[in-house]
Amino acid sequence: MLYHHQCHDELIAHLVGKMPEIPAEFPVLVRPLLSAPFTVKEDLIILSPGDVADFAFWPVEGYIRCFKAFKREEDREHYDQKTIEISLPGKIWLPVDSYMNRNPVDFYVEISKGTTLVAFSRKSFEELVAAMPEVGLLALAIISAAEHDWLKKLEMCKVDGKTGYETFLDFFGLSVESFIWLMHIANYIGLNKGSLSRIRTEGGFSDEHLRK
Repeated sequence: MLYHHQCHDELIAHLVGKMPEIPAEFPVLVRPLLSAPFTVKEDLIILSPGDVADFAFWPVEGYIRCFKAFKREEDREHYDQKTIEISLPGKIWLPVDSYMNRNPVDFYVEISKGTTLVAFSRKSFEELVAAMPEVGLLALAIISAAEHDWLKKLEMCKVDGKTGYETFLDFFGLSVESFIWLMHIANYIGLNKGSLSRIRTEGGFSDEHLRK
């Protein structure tokens, strides 16, 4: 039995919006290939360096984070993390080169505790393209949008301090702090949590919706 999920409707509407001329039977073909929405109960590493991505995701709420691990010269006993990517609900997330070209990633991928997602496997993608070749063009539109966002985010990572924080909020939206841990925001823009807390306090940023 095929259950109806509102988040599937939202995902399909998003996809059709990327390519309005896609055949009318597309929703009927794609719906059975989507996973039921599921929620991650604890932080979950789904990819490590050297792995190949077999899934793309539609975050319904919460976020996916990519990070690299490194050792500082002054402390060779412990690994630090550098966040290089944060997803947003309502946008398709996939590591493009790994999912599409089957190249291994050189970073970790972590789904944050409490995140709800819909998954779409690489195998399902291949089945869909075989049944409807036009999906290949849709995939190119999705990849182009993902790469555009990736480049904007990479530039954002080069700006730190208060300006970096304001740039982050301009891109992600003010509500982002309600579901992304402050330590991950800080790490993403090259700060520690204490420095970002001081910037927020001195700048008069509201804590009303801050994830604690």
